[in-house]
Amino acid sequence: MVAMSRLLVAVAMAGFFTTTLHADVIPTRRAGDTSESAQKVHSRLLQLGVSPDAAKEQLQKLTDEQTAYFAGDPQRIQLVGQEISAENWGGQSDNFWWEWILGIVFLGVVAGYIAYEVQGKTN
Repeated sequence: MVAMSRLLVAVAMAGFFTTTLHADVIPTRRAGDTSESAQKVHSRLLQLGVSPDAAKEQLQKLTDEQTAYFAGDPQRIQLVGQEISAENWGGQSDNFWWEWILGIVFLGVVAGYIAYEVQGKTN
């Protein structure tokens, strides 16, 4: 068990030190874009129930090409991950009910294996 722990730490440290470092990239922001494309996207976001401040914030995150793409067909803009559906347990989670069950089963198997190994080492 100690050897496995040391191997895991060694692999984690090797992975940490061998990855390349990346600088932060700050995209350009559009200051007060009043183009027709931006107006279409903004109005569609408002139509979907997004607050005006959140719509402006989302619009600022889009590039000119993205804004033009979504303005070409405003129906492409849809809210994702916040709806309550019959398959979700009614909330802000994007996991389906069966994903929760499989996750709990997996955690139970891992905990059982660890308990088995610890029990075997103490006997």
